[in-house]
Amino acid sequence: MIEKLSASREEAEDFVEAERVAPIDKDRWLLAVHEAGHAAVAVSQGFVVKEVVLDRSSSNRTPGESWTELSEPDDLEDPDEAHLLVAIAGYANVGVRLGADAEGANKAADRDEPDSDLHRAYARLRSRGGTEAEMTEEFVKADCRVRDLLGNTWVGAAANEVADYLYRHGSIAGAGLRNIVDRTRPPVEPD
Repeated sequence: MIEKLSASREEAEDFVEAERVAPIDKDRWLLAVHEAGHAAVAVSQGFVVKEVVLDRSSSNRTPGESWTELSEPDDLEDPDEAHLLVAIAGYANVGVRLGADAEGANKAADRDEPDSDLHRAYARLRSRGGTEAEMTEEFVKADCRVRDLLGNTWVGAAANEVADYLYRHGSIAGAGLRNIVDRTRPPVEPD
């Protein structure tokens, strides 16, 4: 049986207006996706995320600067590797969620910034020693590990939810991030 639905023109216009999505601020969305990548991968590596911020000025930050504030627990298995993965995660999440062009533009915008994620990642690699080719190979391997986390696990689901929240609200405290992680991370099986 087919049921006929009808509405007046005025009712239809009201419905369309109510369902209209606000225009997207592409720069804000890119920042939200980028910072959400750092936050989700940081949690997966054992860091405690205190706060993720897109657009709140701070006395020790540049106005408009975004950041993810971490606390490193004493029991990280490989802190150097964990920091490398977190540094790479912002760009990788942009690539996974928004595509290669957006990721390339994100990296290009940061390339000349001395405190950029790229510079921090390569500083970690340089501290290990090795040739430029070896550092590039290690960067590519770490990038692949991060993309696997973001693309195939609860980490990607958490990053998506965090990005959506950040875009709408501008920041998320550690407790809010933990709530998202608790919803997206599968339960641990008892031994």
